[in-house]
Amino acid sequence: VIPKVQQAIPMIMGANIGTSVTNTIVAMGQAGNRADFKRAFAGATVHDMFNILAVLILLPLETASHYLFHLTEAIVESMSLNSENSDQEFLKIITDPFVSLFVHLNKSALVDIAKGNASDDIKLLDQHCGIKVEGNCSDLIGINCTDTKYRKCDYLFFDTDLSEAAVGAILLFISLVLLISTLCVMVKLLQSVLGGRMARAVKRTANADLPGRWKLLTPYLAMLIGAAITILVQSSSVFTSTLTPLVGLDLLSLERMFPLTLGSNVGTTVTGLLAALASKGGLTERRHAFQVAFAHLFFNLSGIIIWFPIPRMRAIPLACARFLGKTTSRYRWFAVFYLLSVFFLVPLTVFGLSLAGWQVLVGVLVPLLTLLVLVFIVNVIQQRDPGRLPARFQTWDWLPLPLRSLEPYDDLIVKAKTACASRRHHGHTKLTDSDQSSF
Repeated sequence: VIPKVQQAIPMIMGANIGTSVTNTIVAMGQAGNRADFKRAFAGATVHDMFNILAVLILLPLETASHYLFHLTEAIVESMSLNSENSDQEFLKIITDPFVSLFVHLNKSALVDIAKGNASDDIKLLDQHCGIKVEGNCSDLIGINCTDTKYRKCDYLFFDTDLSEAAVGAILLFISLVLLISTLCVMVKLLQSVLGGRMARAVKRTANADLPGRWKLLTPYLAMLIGAAITILVQSSSVFTSTLTPLVGLDLLSLERMFPLTLGSNVGTTVTGLLAALASKGGLTERRHAFQVAFAHLFFNLSGIIIWFPIPRMRAIPLACARFLGKTTSRYRWFAVFYLLSVFFLVPLTVFGLSLAGWQVLVGVLVPLLTLLVLVFIVNVIQQRDPGRLPARFQTWDWLPLPLRSLEPYDDLIVKAKTACASRRHHGHTKLTDSDQSSF
């Protein structure tokens, strides 16, 4: 069923977090060097930290007041909309011909599924490609050519013995391989190109401040640049994934990466507005499309207003990102754990709790989040002025080691890796001895 606008707003917040997973994958390409990996992972996760912190504040606020819903509703009501749509293709002009070589989706079937009107035998893969018949009709699909306007499709997965689920799984695998391969190649190219004088010039230019009294406006100029470039490429992931290796190579500071990322967050909302312009349907559907797009925009603007202008607030996501970078440089397996936890396990857990009812969700998450906030506050006070705390809480030494350090888990992983390596080496030695005896 198509979600209502009020249901779509929390989904937008979750999508904002999910879109930053690409940065984390890119950062792993620099895991070979601890110093580069530390900087790159901090640069990648500053995006995550901003999005997560923004959601932690704005989601409860939206649930209680629906301020994003009412604000965007008022904006859309003041606009003069009609039921006509204007197709905005842009990058589709480049991507559609390539995608059409592999698959052609039945868009009307997707709409029927979203509205809950789909039949049991609905097909997601097009059986025709909407091409009007001209002249010879020998290649039509078993119907009278005088009564049809369509011709047989010729994409790769047309008329195969595979199920649609199998085709989808194959395409997902191919797309993930292409994505990861492209990102790895991008990191290696940047590492090879940006060296020597070029590296010094890039570092000097990227981290430069505006002169004199205008210096305070430098981060906001960086936001505008990030928004403008993201609008041009229509993808925040592409822009921020390009910046992540630069942070790893120490050519771009984390303080400069942060406003560029925030600008990219705002720039990517333009894609939603373009999609709303191209949306098909009646006036109500177009209003809803614009309202969701504006909700995405004002969510990001609200997060920026909370976490960026005040230096002490700005320092929180930066400190969290640095902590994650420091942790992953010491325990490299933590990067994989972080990726799986933040982008898969936690969302699935929250989704499972929500299925049990909002009472269960609130009963589990509120105490857990309260505990995390208290631990964070105690950690800050321990570092800055531990004398303010009771003697017991001035350190965490009284806790069992597995609750205050990753060292025990690191020891287990190292032992497991050593055991696996020893087993492989022993098997290889036995195989070699067997080959020599048979010779």
